[in-house]
Amino acid sequence: MRRCRLVVTRDEISTRFVRDLHPGIPLLEATDVAFHLPYPALPPIGDGRVRVGLNISGLLNAGGYKKRNDFRLLVDYPSLVKRIISDFLSKDGVEVHLFSHVVVPKNVDTVEDDQRIAERLAKEFPKVRVSPAGATPGETKAQIARMDFFCGSRMHACIAAFSAGVPTLPLAYSRKFIGVFRTLGYDLVADCTADTEDEIMSKIHQGFEQRETLRKDMDSMRAEADRRLSTYSDKLYELLKDDVG
Repeated sequence: MRRCRLVVTRDEISTRFVRDLHPGIPLLEATDVAFHLPYPALPPIGDGRVRVGLNISGLLNAGGYKKRNDFRLLVDYPSLVKRIISDFLSKDGVEVHLFSHVVVPKNVDTVEDDQRIAERLAKEFPKVRVSPAGATPGETKAQIARMDFFCGSRMHACIAAFSAGVPTLPLAYSRKFIGVFRTLGYDLVADCTADTEDEIMSKIHQGFEQRETLRKDMDSMRAEADRRLSTYSDKLYELLKDDVG
């Protein structure tokens, strides 16, 4: 990294890590570029129902690549996601929509696929709605933007919701979640490696009940993400301009 003209981190934790490696590394702290994923604006549905978006990780549901709780979760993940779905379906006027971040062709044997888990859960919970597998990232984000609340285990699914202004509760399994969101000032993150199932459910209830307050608080955090990515883009432009100039 000392040989690079620029090293870019996306959170304070990673910045400290790089600084500890060597103080001479040319460093810029930005944020995840997924905050700028474009998406088509869809009109609000406006039927009075509350829509909750969920992203279920196929990888976590399987217990990791070795299927032995590779990420050392404190909770039983399959049990947790079923409890979350059941809890929201029990509320009057609430719809549950399942969104996949990792979608793999059916003929590929993998634990990564979120879509297979979503479709399997839809058979167990017929009232849930599953986002189609063929949607582009922008199309999926457009549908997520219509949600009133979002809860997910894939960080970029949570970023899609957050950057679209949807109150979000990330279900973290690594430090990258806490690093990215807390660097922007967003503290409502559940840690599946440290929180109990009841503690996670409490945070979900808190986020859901306070979603309108969260939505307003997120405006300044989204602006901070924009500022960081603008600085990142400007710096890249300067570097590329020097190369061709």
